[in-house]
Amino acid sequence: MLMVLRLVLVAVGAVLALAVLCGVFVLFLVWAVKRAWARVTGRPVAPWVLRTDPLAVWRQTAGFRRGAAGGEPVGSPSPPGSAPGPRKSLGDVSDVTPK
Repeated sequence: MLMVLRLVLVAVGAVLALAVLCGVFVLFLVWAVKRAWARVTGRPVAPWVLRTDPLAVWRQTAGFRRGAAGGEPVGSPSPPGSAPGPRKSLGDVSDVTPK
């Protein structure tokens, strides 16, 4: 019984590995056709890239909440050439308790 379970698990693993391999092969074929078409048409071959915004997580958290005073995001930089705004006093801090 234990040997049958092992054989079934090995077979499932082999099928999963082949499925992943086929998926990678299909992606490679799509990329190769895209590359060949770009060369035929004289366009530059653009790589596939994953464009991410490193600040996306920060904007979703409490660090980017709208400030009560100015309506600007808490962590946003001021535009170049503008004078820095007034600094917030320690009384404005709401998530820290003084010791």
